[in-house]
Amino acid sequence: MKVLLTILSVLCLLGTCCCSSEDISDFVDQILYNIRPLAVADHFEQIKVPGFHRTGLRCREGILSDLSTIERKGNCTLSIHGDDSAVITATLGLRTFKLSYPDCAIVNLFRQRVQLFADGDQVSVQISVYHRGTRCYAELNSVKLKLLQNARVYTSGYRWLTYIEEFILKWLIQHYEKQLLQPLYRLLWREAEFLSHIDICKIRG
Repeated sequence: MKVLLTILSVLCLLGTCCCSSEDISDFVDQILYNIRPLAVADHFEQIKVPGFHRTGLRCREGILSDLSTIERKGNCTLSIHGDDSAVITATLGLRTFKLSYPDCAIVNLFRQRVQLFADGDQVSVQISVYHRGTRCYAELNSVKLKLLQNARVYTSGYRWLTYIEEFILKWLIQHYEKQLLQPLYRLLWREAEFLSHIDICKIRG
């Protein structure tokens, strides 16, 4: 995540030298193509997600994967604002989105391993880059997650119980979608905090 945000920020800065507004989707595709093998090599295909505790559903720490399948889900644009700032907007997602919780208690009746698979997942981000004096820095303006609308749910229970579990669990996920996504939001914002501490001018040489 940090690598991707840094590259997008540098791209934003370089964009201030060329044009006022541009579709950079092809360039982002190339960035993602080069990042995927790095994710595998650095064993960064998955990240830990904090546990979830609400009435009817309690899960211990989970795992989000597969980050090596990151891809663009919409157009990416670069806009120049004045002489010292630029904004990049991108919509990304995972070709294989899987959220696994090894231990979940469902309405205090079932205790199972739970896996969520989502089709059409999207993460929309907007990053601003500023050039102030001799220093260049970036900030994450916004991040929007669209992940669980079409979630498929699987549990590890006995087959005759599984149908009941999955029906209840899917209802709980839809009911608690915002709360389920909050740990992911916090994770993304925490990962992005480092942007303001990096001098991007030095990165680009």
